[in-house]
Amino acid sequence: MITESHPAGAPAWVEIAVPDVAEAREFYGSLFGWEFEGGSPAAGGYTTCLLHGEPVAGITGTGDGPARRWTTFFATDDADATARRITEAGGSLVLAPREVADQGRVALGEDPAGVLFAVWQGREHQGARIVAEPGAMAWHELGTADPAMAVRFYGAVLDRPVRSMGIAGFDYWTVLAGEDSVAGIWSEPRAPRQWMTYFSVDDADEAARRVTAAGGRVLRGPIDSPQGRVAVVADPFDALLAVIRLPGE
Repeated sequence: MITESHPAGAPAWVEIAVPDVAEAREFYGSLFGWEFEGGSPAAGGYTTCLLHGEPVAGITGTGDGPARRWTTFFATDDADATARRITEAGGSLVLAPREVADQGRVALGEDPAGVLFAVWQGREHQGARIVAEPGAMAWHELGTADPAMAVRFYGAVLDRPVRSMGIAGFDYWTVLAGEDSVAGIWSEPRAPRQWMTYFSVDDADEAARRVTAAGGRVLRGPIDSPQGRVAVVADPFDALLAVIRLPGE
């Protein structure tokens, strides 16, 4: 349970835009046990996903347009300053900083490789109130063909250290917020161009079965890893995500 704001540079929220919000609610409700709030035209169709009554993710509609991948929102104390760092570091702004009612201030950017991400300066809405528990986001990871660029870019934009794990034969870096690793970057030329959200589950094999039963696809796994048992899946709109049973769960 998150009782204060997320530290600057750490993922604070995840959101997906889909052609059919009702279908997305059915899929993710069956997969994670989420309940939902909002979705009315007065709210622009925005749906907040709830776990134990607390917000953990968002769903918005795209009409007949293509589905957008799960987007990671990084916390910031100053969305305007972070937006300037995006362009100064060689990225681009998809959406300049703007207010979201009384909830906070948001900007959307792309890194030099075209990977979409967001920054969030929270006020009434600080972000996910539960993390790293079954049904909540647990990790965020970028696989890239140019890890040196990504390390430089996100280190500058997030204004946080990005350090190698120092494991021979495994090129992996983590973004640090204080002493905590909050996101990962690794060298993988074949990875999709996106930040991958890992959602914690009680049982990765059962979660994979729920994915297929609800109209999604299992793309890889479930397999065991030092971080837990994990599967990469696609929802009914072909948006990618990962489910992971963390060690000790």
